Amino acid sequence: MRATAAITAELVGGRTRLTRLRSEAPLLLRPTRDALYLVGGAAGPLGGDRCTMGLSVDEGACLTVRSAGATMVLGGAPASTF
Repeated sequence: MRATAAITAELVGGRTRLTRLRSEAPLLLRPTRDALYLVGGAAGPLGGDRCTMGLSVDEGACLTVRSAGATMVLGGAPASTF
């Protein structure tokens, strides 16, 4: 499985806005008033899966990223990456 997540936080009108928020299982992103949470949306990553996350926070913007639970990479051949 190949999964990606992309986030862009920009300062708009004096407030931080998430102007790009894209994700796919198992890397699901859920914004709240205080933070952006990475939540599990499927089993994985498993052996050979590749998960990537791109994050851009523009000057003056502020973003807190948290996990809603434990993230576990399960072994296998070839190796998983996260």
